[in-house]
Amino acid sequence: MPNWKKLIYSGSAAVLSNVSASSYTGSFTGSLFGTSSWAVSSSRAVNSTSASFASTSSYVNILNQNVIITGSLAVGLNSLGSNENTLAVGPPPAGGSGEGGQILLAASGGLYTSASMLDTYQDQFRILRGTNAGSDAFKLQINLDTGQLQLPNYNSPTSFPGASIANLSSDNSGNVITVAGYSGIVTINTMPPVNFDIQNGIIVNVF
Repeated sequence: MPNWKKLIYSGSAAVLSNVSASSYTGSFTGSLFGTSSWAVSSSRAVNSTSASFASTSSYVNILNQNVIITGSLAVGLNSLGSNENTLAVGPPPAGGSGEGGQILLAASGGLYTSASMLDTYQDQFRILRGTNAGSDAFKLQINLDTGQLQLPNYNSPTSFPGASIANLSSDNSGNVITVAGYSGIVTINTMPPVNFDIQNGIIVNVF
């Protein structure tokens, strides 16, 4: 049988099962597989294996390659923000009132299931605990207005027992430093007087 061929002319609507070309311009509909060294605009890229330059892409499903960014990257934002940032992270889609950017440091799984998150929430910088699916508690919080530090698990003398060798203090610049605990006999002027024997800031005897 003869091998019929179809003539394609300017302005025609051609339906082709397979197209191979060294370059392509214009709009494109369908599936694109392979390597693209330059993509100026792509509204949907599925299973892209390599793209050395992508100016605009509104949807990337899976990019199966390592990525090196020499400029800045913004996630969840419409702009890069300040030029002092190389990574800018915006509020999550499911964030509540006052929820700012959040970064997940995923757990490896198996025996180690606790993930950690860094976020800003209502003018607080927080370190959160949780799983790879979401957070469930904060472990450290700094008020970004006052600078006050909060460690919610250190809320009792028995929270983390051990032998005390020094106390935490601060200098006039706000640096956290270690100082020796007080040792000696303290007398409380009661009737009758009460003496406390203190060693390294811990009361070891009352007499």
